[in-house]
Amino acid sequence: MGRAVSVRENIKILTGNITQATTITSNYTIDTFATTTNCNWRTANIQKFFNDSYWQIAEESAQGSGRHLEALASLTGCSVDQHATFETVIHHNHAYIFAYKDYDGSINNFFTVLNTDKDLKQCFGHS
Repeated sequence: MGRAVSVRENIKILTGNITQATTITSNYTIDTFATTTNCNWRTANIQKFFNDSYWQIAEESAQGSGRHLEALASLTGCSVDQHATFETVIHHNHAYIFAYKDYDGSINNFFTVLNTDKDLKQCFGHS
């Protein structure tokens, strides 16, 4: 068996391609609107990661935990102490989030949960 991987290492592993996507998204945002915010950057990263890891996130949310959910929690702004709460909320809302069984419907429902759940608003609301 390999060594245990820390949450920080999981996030680094799972979000390796996000930097490039963020650069492209940030440049597009700056060029198009001449401004960008941390919320726009964070939302773009969440969307990219959710798309790239859709099936893993769906599976882990059905189970209630996993590396992809931890990485997604970090991307939304949750501290490590809030990861368990994030995973629980996503697990309880799994049927709603993944009702459409496609990326577009799922990401919209995910953001609805993120913006309406009182515990998750504490994470995402700090933008």
